[in-house]
Amino acid sequence: METPILNEHNKQQFPSMHTGRLDTPLKNKLKIGFFIMALFLMSLAGCQQPQADNGDSVTVSDIVDSAFLQDTIDGWLTPYISIRKVIECWGNPDSLSEAVVLEFDGALHQSWFYQKKNVRIDVYGDSAEVAKSRLALSVDGIAVTGPTECQMSHSISIGDDRERLEQQYHGVINAEYSNDQQLSLGNQMPYWGVIYFFEEGKLVGMYNGTMAE
Repeated sequence: METPILNEHNKQQFPSMHTGRLDTPLKNKLKIGFFIMALFLMSLAGCQQPQADNGDSVTVSDIVDSAFLQDTIDGWLTPYISIRKVIECWGNPDSLSEAVVLEFDGALHQSWFYQKKNVRIDVYGDSAEVAKSRLALSVDGIAVTGPTECQMSHSISIGDDRERLEQQYHGVINAEYSNDQQLSLGNQMPYWGVIYFFEEGKLVGMYNGTMAE
């Protein structure tokens, strides 16, 4: 595995890689179901831009129980896909965080930074398997940390007004975990979901995936 490289870009966290204070039995049970669903969704996607957005609002049926499986970057990047797909589409990361094995799940966790895209990808995998090949890693979460050339779901862009996102995601906003600085989606918060971050009513970043409690 490559030697971790830390720089100023790494300090941008939307939010940081989870710390392990999750309900592990619940996490493991739900991950199995979400993983199966993700495999089905990813079988329909490749490394291409999504089709033109028709502008329709998202509904509960569109995102099922887990908003983060439907919100993507470039029409394919979403939690639980293999890091192999990321490398095929984007190549190797510009920098890496330190790889750590967390006691709560025994898995190796690391953040991959694609600085030109302003995207951070949090990954995880069985430490023994990762020692053999980093392709054993899977995506745990995706953060957009600034203006990006990537296509976000529903043609959302950094700098968009909060009102536009509230209209787009009407019906799936989790009010309990939303405030002036963030708009949270999905009923699995605070464990999984999508969070859009705002400053003065303008979108500045997003996070999609597993979170700390």
